[in-house]
Amino acid sequence: MPWVSLASQHLVQIETTHVLSASGESVERDFTHLWTPWLKVGAGIPLGERLGLELGVDLARVDGAFALPGLHGAVALRSGS
Repeated sequence: MPWVSLASQHLVQIETTHVLSASGESVERDFTHLWTPWLKVGAGIPLGERLGLELGVDLARVDGAFALPGLHGAVALRSGS
């Protein structure tokens, strides 16, 4: 069973700098926003009635550049009733 997942990650950072000078103290604030979109694709493979395997690839961008792809795998066990 193939699947696709789209996700988004945001970081909003506020930097506060206190500047001391001969004329007094001033405060400067700098706002930064970083955005990382994610695309994940994969497939679930049944290995039996209660056992499955999931394999996938994770693709992302960080600061405007594509990051190295990640791979993931999982084993799924389903309890019976």
